[in-house]
Amino acid sequence: MHFAVNHLGHFLLTLLLLPALRKSESGRVVNVSSLGHKRGRIDFDDLQADEQYNARQVYCNSKLCNILFTKELSRRLSETKVTTFALCPGIVHTNLGRYMVGGYSPMTMKFLITPLLGFLLKSPKQGSQSTRHCVLSDNLQSGDYIKDC
Repeated sequence: MHFAVNHLGHFLLTLLLLPALRKSESGRVVNVSSLGHKRGRIDFDDLQADEQYNARQVYCNSKLCNILFTKELSRRLSETKVTTFALCPGIVHTNLGRYMVGGYSPMTMKFLITPLLGFLLKSPKQGSQSTRHCVLSDNLQSGDYIKDC
């Protein structure tokens, strides 16, 4: 399910929107990824990691797929006005990772890990800057990977 939520849903939505994007004057596809993509590996025989599930690894795999999809979509749409981008917003302090605590109890995360590492976290507003840059900038090449704007 993890892979489906983090990649396949976005993939399907993009494919369903492609006819409208191609008709537009300047369609833009922006996929949010993560530096975790560097740890990703694609096992085509076990995409959902049913045989050996590891939440962090599946997350990294799905983020790698987001980038690969962005690059391939850019290549396939190179003769159109549709541009594609992938981005990493950085480590943002949100509730999205509340159930992925890497083996730590929620109390340990709340009272020990987060306070100690909190200075590394971006606010949601700061974390949104890479997305805003991809959506608004005219100085990007289709297929670009943007991080930490």
